Amino acid sequence: MVYTAEMHNVNPALLDLAVAIDTLVPYPGNPRRGDVEEIAKSLERLGQYKPIVVREGSGEILAGNHTCRAAISLGWTHIAAVTIDVTDEQAKRIVLVDNRTGDLGVMDLEALLALLQKDEGDIEATGYSDTEVERLASQLDSVGLFGENVRDSVGNENELEEGEPASIQVGPYRFEVEEDEFLPWAEAVTDEAYREFSPTDARPLNNEKVVIRTRLGLDGAEPEVFKKSKSKKVIKAPQLQLGTVADLNIPLGHLKIYPGNPNQGDISAIAQSLTVNGQYRPIVVSSNTLHVLAGNNTYLAAMALGWSEIAAVLLDVTPEEERLIVLADNKLAQRASYDMTDLTDLLREIADDPQGTGFEPEDIHEILGTTDEVADAQRRIWIAVKHRPTETNWRVPCSVSGFTSWLDDLREHIGVSDEAVEIEIRRRLIL
Repeated sequence: MVYTAEMHNVNPALLDLAVAIDTLVPYPGNPRRGDVEEIAKSLERLGQYKPIVVREGSGEILAGNHTCRAAISLGWTHIAAVTIDVTDEQAKRIVLVDNRTGDLGVMDLEALLALLQKDEGDIEATGYSDTEVERLASQLDSVGLFGENVRDSVGNENELEEGEPASIQVGPYRFEVEEDEFLPWAEAVTDEAYREFSPTDARPLNNEKVVIRTRLGLDGAEPEVFKKSKSKKVIKAPQLQLGTVADLNIPLGHLKIYPGNPNQGDISAIAQSLTVNGQYRPIVVSSNTLHVLAGNNTYLAAMALGWSEIAAVLLDVTPEEERLIVLADNKLAQRASYDMTDLTDLLREIADDPQGTGFEPEDIHEILGTTDEVADAQRRIWIAVKHRPTETNWRVPCSVSGFTSWLDDLREHIGVSDEAVEIEIRRRLIL
């Protein structure tokens, strides 16, 4: 059956995925709270370019609850959806990670502003306003050369102190590094992480984190979940049903990162989700340019995992429509928040094994106030590199046993004093 425009504004490429909205139900206890009004504006202007995700049998919406609510507010009777056959446990993980990976992304503000100012088209459907664009431009003028590393704070005050030192913590050892020493060091770490990779190639899994762990000699202390996520085995969700859509699995080598994509996602978290949950939602690609419009970081994570192909839907869109879709897909996710009661309830149900959710045990411990016994069983030792003005926030997990063994060996060779350990850590990090 071919549905008419009066019933929906689904992109023509997704029409074969259209299902009756009255057969769907919101996921019970969904903790996400999205901006339905802004999503509705996007649906009116851009149409539905990305299918929602529905659980087979129950009709529960696992990803896209607020997109469906926005469609209902517009009087739609149908919406594009992919159906997956998952257990209760898998459904919980997908509901959590679909929101969490968006939270973990960092926005490249200079790239964002360039994309917003690229054309004088209608940006209302993207979730941005002219006032926000002006505020962003002003913010970048005040931030200066390092604006590209600052987390997107459009609409919020962002007080920055010039010359503020960075902090580096390696387990129990914490010290500060002056900004003029930290900035070139951080740039060198990033250069080393991406040295052999072009913008359209796979990034090394965990990027800068790998460099830091390697420099310290902590490779053997990598938590098991990250070791597993580097498997070269192609893991796909066999339950992903794309109906009669012809754009099933596309070779990754044919696709391209959207030029100037401003959203720098947490590749390791997405790779872990792909490993644990499989690919539950297709990425969105322009059929004209093969640019990835929604799912750029999923594409990079799949490349890092050694996948040869990925599920995608191809849209016939103009370059201007490409730009608007990329902007909208990032901005609308940023407008969302959580109902902490629902989030707490859902996290409590998976607290014993949070793999694939995007939440680290320490995040869950903080949210739930987990008992000491559970926290001890889940805890990891962390290496943290933080610099507030540039919003550098590298968190490197290590297993407790691996870190303890590393530290014992270090002390055996250079002594047990805190000063001696700090000097050796600085030497290894090349600081």
